This record gives sequence, structure tokens and C-alpha cells, in this order.
Amino acid sequence: MRNEKIATNKLSELTRHKFVSNSNDKLANLPLFEIGLYSILFIFFTVLTATALLLANIPISPAPIIFGFLFSIIMMYFFIGRDWKKLFVLSLIFIILFLLCVGISSSVYDTTWDGERYHKVAVGLLNHGWNPVYETSASSIERLDLESIIPISEITSSEYARLTYIIADIYAKSTWIFAASCYSIFGDIESGKCYTLLGMLVLFCVAYSFLTEKFYLRWWQAGISAFFVSVNPVTLSQMFTYYNDGFLGTLVLIYICCFLYLSYGEKHKHKFAAYALIFASACIGMNVKFSGLMYFGIFGALFYFFWIYQWVRKNGWKKSFNKIRNLSIFFTILVLCSCLLFGSTVYIPNTINHQNPVYGLIGDTNIASIDGNTPLVLRETPGTLRFVSSLFSESSNSINQDTLNLKIPFTFTISEGITTTGCDCRIAGWGVTFSGIFIIGVICMLITLSTSWKKDREVFNMTFILLLGILIPSIVITGMWWARYNSLPFLIQLFAFTFLFVCINKIHNDERIGKSLDLKKIGVISCLILLIGASVINVTPGL
Repeated sequence: MRNEKIATNKLSELTRHKFVSNSNDKLANLPLFEIGLYSILFIFFTVLTATALLLANIPISPAPIIFGFLFSIIMMYFFIGRDWKKLFVLSLIFIILFLLCVGISSSVYDTTWDGERYHKVAVGLLNHGWNPVYETSASSIERLDLESIIPISEITSSEYARLTYIIADIYAKSTWIFAASCYSIFGDIESGKCYTLLGMLVLFCVAYSFLTEKFYLRWWQAGISAFFVSVNPVTLSQMFTYYNDGFLGTLVLIYICCFLYLSYGEKHKHKFAAYALIFASACIGMNVKFSGLMYFGIFGALFYFFWIYQWVRKNGWKKSFNKIRNLSIFFTILVLCSCLLFGSTVYIPNTINHQNPVYGLIGDTNIASIDGNTPLVLRETPGTLRFVSSLFSESSNSINQDTLNLKIPFTFTISEGITTTGCDCRIAGWGVTFSGIFIIGVICMLITLSTSWKKDREVFNMTFILLLGILIPSIVITGMWWARYNSLPFLIQLFAFTFLFVCINKIHNDERIGKSLDLKKIGVISCLILLIGASVINVTPGL
């Protein structure tokens, strides 16, 4: 009984953060966090520069890439402590990685329906001089004398072609602007789709750095956890295409990881850089797709009010006033920059032309609706059950499927693996074994909640917020049954890996726990199951 009591007390401490020395870790000496920060700052400043030039009625050119790189150098100089030698090494590493991503993207031709239908059309028009701030795509064709390539008569006579240019006019454009900037400097339209590879790189670097700083994870444990959250079925199936759901997903996960990082513990090695990541990911992400407004708005508001609650509860309103004021200013600038500056190519024109900033998603022209792409079986399923039904079913991409094929977690067929090779697998698109991983992750979260309820409110609060932040939108919001639109469940996988690795490491150093509950064996077995399941998920898209 005494051993069991000791074990229970120790288990409640397993998820406590600890700043540990990683001097012996093989990846600890690599500037992974700085590489990730450099990459997202480069995308941010490239899009910002290009948008500012468009506002000045200056078309897309190689200038945004050049200035994006220069502004990133300036920012990194301050973030790394004004170390010129380190800045030079970081810049060299980033250039190599960026050119590698561009080279890989250029070597693979995007033949997807969405890529050919409107993504490349928009990128091509931007590269040729279209300015979406002041003109429609169709009017730019006449102005730029591109009728030999795209006849105006075809646009006006064909509903199919007309819809393509309506989409180009009303959709969010940050990925198109970045891609057109790459196209302008490299001369290859396929080079522009490197943004997904860069997003995966940033997410891996950020997740790895935060895990090694805040938890007991060794370099290979943090590497495994970060790898599987960044290289997932959505990003893996879209990384060679112009689809932008995977890229948006990486930005959302970076955004949430930064909030969790700043919420956990008192000391933060990368505090100001984390705020920069939040700002950059939100400004870019809210202009990738309209759904970005929902993701960044929900989690921004969630952590905004949670932080205020924590500060007031601990210090009272008067002592917390300055923090609340500064946080409110930060979010106000973030929203204005995202919607008015970055959004000047979409939200402002949509408001002026259609009196609706999200025209196409809401209103009489519901082009962005996914109702027509919803499988028959899910159309007949209540909205609150669609996510659960999709999660625990066999992977499928058929719109005409009228029966729900539920399956035992961790089981799969070869046909499911082939289905997940597509960019937009409709049912169970998170991976053929993800339902089992999801169950393990939820169990890990429930264990954390039960053991930290009285002994560690900080751990309890963060786990509770994360669980609600994932499950409520996934269940309540329409369209979250489709994996390409919902990358939040991959956070549960990340939590499961982190929890189990922390448990194994802590138990390894305390034999009393291992002897009383045999938790180490349970943790190792669970980790192996999780690792195999995650590996199968990422292998099957390549079948």
C-alpha cells in the first residue's frame, strides 16, 4: 500500500516541466529553433513585402524574395544576440534548406484538380502582373494583353472557366503571393509550392525545441514526437502540390505550440521569439484560407482569456493591468495586420465589391462550401457525430459512399492505404491507424487530468484547455470531419508521445514506481504501439 501511494504521488509529477541540460544530446547543438524561426520570418516578410508593393500598385517581382531574406537577417540578428558569426552560419543553412525545398518542388509537377484548376492560374496571373488589390483577374487579362493565352470569350462563355477566375478573385492569397514571388525569381511555377515543405520544417524545429526545453525528453524522443506531428498524412500527401491545407495546418499547430510554451512554467528561453512565431503564423495563416480566421481566432481568444484569468487570479486586477494592456495591444495589432494589411488582397476587396469580407464562404455565392463534397453517409449523420464517424471508419474518398464502415482501431487494409495517397481523403483522412492513436492520446490526457487535479493545477489547466480546444471545434464545427481541414487531432498524438516518453524517463530514475505499478513496461509497450501506428500512417500514403 505504501509503495502504491508513493507511485501515485510520483505519477502526478510526471508531467511537470523541468529545464534540463541537453549538452550531451546529438541534436542539442544544432540551431533547430533558429532555423525554424528564420524560415517562417522569411515567408512572413516575403508576403508582407509583396503585399505592400501591390498596395503601391507595383506588381510581383523578385524583390519580395530578396527583401524577405534581408528583413529576416535583420530580425534574426537581434533574436540570436547580435552574433554575426552565428547569423552567417544560420543564413547559409537556411539558404541551403530553402533551395533544397525549391528544387524538390520544381522536380515534381502538380497535376491535382485544385492545383490545375485555380491555384496555378492565380499564381501565373500574379507573376504576369495581376494586382488583386485594384482589379479582377479577368480585367488584368485584358490590361496585360494575355488574351492569346487566356481568351476572354472563353471566360465569359464557360461557367467552368468563369468560376475559376471568381475563385482567384475572392479567395485568400498569401500562398499564391509567396508562390508567385518564387516563380518570379526562379522562373518555374512549380517552385512556388515549396511552402508546405517549409511549413513542415518550421513545425518540426519549433516542436523539437520546445519539447527539449520544457520536458525530460532526450534528443531522439523529441525528434520522434516532432517528426510525426509535422510529417503527417495531410502534409505528406500535399507537400508536392499546390494544396494549402497542410501548410495551414502546420501554421495552426505552430501557433498553438507557442501558446502552450508561453503558458507552461515561469521561464521561457525563447519568449520573444515565441511571440514573433505567433504573430507571423497568424498573419500568414489567416490569409491562406478563410478557415484560418476560425482557427487563429478561436485559439487566440482561448489563450487570451485564459492568461487574463491566470494573472488576475494570482495577482489581482490592479497588478495585472499592465500585462493585460500589453497583451490586448499585441492582439489588436495582430488582428489589424492580418486583416487589413495582409488581407488587403482579399478581405478589403471582398468587402468593397461584395459587402462581405469572406464572400464565397458565407453568402449567396457559397463557392467554398464543402456540402457538395460530403459523402452521402455523412450527410445523413448528425453534425456533432460526423467527426467521430469519420475518425473510426475505414479510410475512403468516395462521395457516393452511403454506409459507414466502422473498424477496429489499429487495423487497416491495403485499399485504405491506397486511398490515403490522395490529397483530400474524405473519411478517416488522418491515417489508417489514427483512431487507435487517438484513443491512446485521450487516455494519456485523462490520466494527466486525474493525477494533476489537486497536485498541479498548471498541468491540469493546460491539458484541459488543449483537450477542449481540440474536441469541441472538431465535433461542433461543420467540415471538421475532413482531415485536410482539421489538423488539430495531430496534437493529441504529440501529447501522447510526450506523456509516454516523460513517464518512461521519470520512472527509469525511480525504481519504486516501476516496482509498485510496473509503469515502465506499460509506457514502453504503449510507446511502441504508438510508434508503429504513426509509422504505418506515414508509410501508407506512399504505397
